[in-house]
Amino acid sequence: MTKYEWETELKRNIHRLPDDEIKRVMEYYGELFDDKAERGESEREIIFEFGNPVDVADKILSEYDGELKNEIERGVPVPPISKGEGVAPSNADAPRETVAPKRRSITVENTSARSDGAGARKSSSGMSRGMRVLLFVLINVLTCFAFFICFAAIWIVLGSLTVAGGAMSLGGVAATVVSCGALFCGHIGAGLAQLGMSVALIGIGILMTIVLIKSIILFGRITKRTFVSIKNWLMSNAPKETENA
Repeated sequence: MTKYEWETELKRNIHRLPDDEIKRVMEYYGELFDDKAERGESEREIIFEFGNPVDVADKILSEYDGELKNEIERGVPVPPISKGEGVAPSNADAPRETVAPKRRSITVENTSARSDGAGARKSSSGMSRGMRVLLFVLINVLTCFAFFICFAAIWIVLGSLTVAGGAMSLGGVAATVVSCGALFCGHIGAGLAQLGMSVALIGIGILMTIVLIKSIILFGRITKRTFVSIKNWLMSNAPKETENA
């Protein structure tokens, strides 16, 4: 499931909330998603932490209905639920002006929003997507794309050394065959010496190849995480400043 699919499913299941409440909920999760993406979490990891959008919608509706009931019991006029659902104010003569419901806290298991001591919450990065892309391009131009060149150089070195390790092993196999020929021809001393060197060469080549293959796998993961983090940072929308009442 992608971020778009998760948000679409959540919005579909909270459709009976007032429009301003739906907007606030979607902005909340959008900002929370962007914050986690900037910290390097993948889209799949973030969605897994959020949980099933249907369950999240049920929790939001339950909290909203509970607070709505309390407001009605206190005699506070509240906006009606869309599509005729929900409970209308008991006082038919109440004025048409309504009191906007207080901001409702939304809890998600294993996730939390960052807030300062005054209750204000603001993104650490206020730049827009276009500004981040422009800044990234400018930095790379000024540094002559040193970042990408370093990654490419490491990949070239690892690949070359891996090929060298494989070639060393094959060379050791060929030398073993030649040393066996020398033994059969009667050159026992020279043949044994050459055989020992050949076996050592095969062992070193195999060991070198195994180590380098593991290094390539590890560096592949580092490369993927790095570029995914850069992509998330470049493509994420700058969250708006929000306040908790």
